[in-house]
Amino acid sequence: MTKEKNLPAEATSTEVATQETKAYVAALFQQMQEDFLAVNADMDMDFVYMTTWLSIDSKGNFVEKSGDEVIENYKDVIDVVIAKGEQKFSLWGHEDSPEDGQLIVAEDSRERAVEVFKEWLELNPQAAERYSEEDIQSRYIAYVVPVGSLKEDTPKIYTLGMAPTSKMSYGQWGFNLYKGAFKAKGIEKGTGINQVVTRITTVSKTNKQKQNYIALQFDAVEMFKPEKYVAKK
Repeated sequence: MTKEKNLPAEATSTEVATQETKAYVAALFQQMQEDFLAVNADMDMDFVYMTTWLSIDSKGNFVEKSGDEVIENYKDVIDVVIAKGEQKFSLWGHEDSPEDGQLIVAEDSRERAVEVFKEWLELNPQAAERYSEEDIQSRYIAYVVPVGSLKEDTPKIYTLGMAPTSKMSYGQWGFNLYKGAFKAKGIEKGTGINQVVTRITTVSKTNKQKQNYIALQFDAVEMFKPEKYVAKK
């Protein structure tokens, strides 16, 4: 990623403290996306499939994986800035299946997601006993930047998928942030999600069927100030 091109001053200057903090991470993400698509313009690629996924393992740890190898383990809590988000109808490989951790479907509409799912089943007929159209869920896909990586030459940008329960918690938290619920932390009413450092924690919950599942909880740590997290040039 070429960080200098088309980025606002706050993304490259040592005087980041005087600029709009929300622009930094948004510009970082946009530049990565533009650079990627610039060299793949004719490939008709959906960017959501190209990013590095931040997964949650069975112990509730946030992990970056490459195949079976864990590249980064953030344990059960991670501090990030959320750059962007979008709704996707998606299907993930079931735990302990050959597709465990694999993103099988991620589309803008349920109709398209079903089409892609059927195409995938044609190529993987043995999977028909493991998956059905009912497994396709509306998920919120968030692009997150761990603040601890902002001092690196190339900060990490992950894609994090939120199941319906976590998506609801995320929306409620974001609205509370906007209403001024975190004034005690110096976060004023009307603040946007991409203007704060967000702490995401995994928690174990039980549904009505007495089944355990891992959900996400969100908290606002502080206003995101690039000068605190970004390495000075």
